[in-house]
Formats: sequence, structure tokens, C-alpha cells
Amino acid sequence: MARGLEAATERVGLDSATLQGLASDSHHLLGETYFTQGVLRHGDHIAKLSVAPVSDNARALTGVDMPDLS
Repeated sequence: MARGLEAATERVGLDSATLQGLASDSHHLLGETYFTQGVLRHGDHIAKLSVAPVSDNARALTGVDMPDLS
């Protein structure tokens, strides 16, 4: 849906950074790597987290496009 809206706004000469972000590649969520934006505190320790696929099955989904369900 976001891809259709983004294409329509471009045709009429409008740009929307939000729609462009939502309409970007729709890779499989389980194959992607995620990072925390802010720091997390646990007692005296602070850290940023990264969550990445580890299993072979999940890594096989990295960069794989999801089918368009619309």
C-alpha cells in the first residue's frame, strides 16, 4: 500500500520522506539486523543492543523480499 501511495505522490510532484521509508524494500523481518537507537542501562552498565539472525534458516532470509500481499 505504501508503495502505491508513494508512487502517486511522486506523480503529482510531492515528496514524502515517511512514505519513501515505508515503501522501501520489504525484506523478510527475520533476516534483518536491528540496533537500539538509545542506550540501555543495567545497574552500573550501559550498552546499545544489536539483534541479528544466527541460525542458518534465519540467515537465509537476509535480503529476501516478502511477497506483495496487496
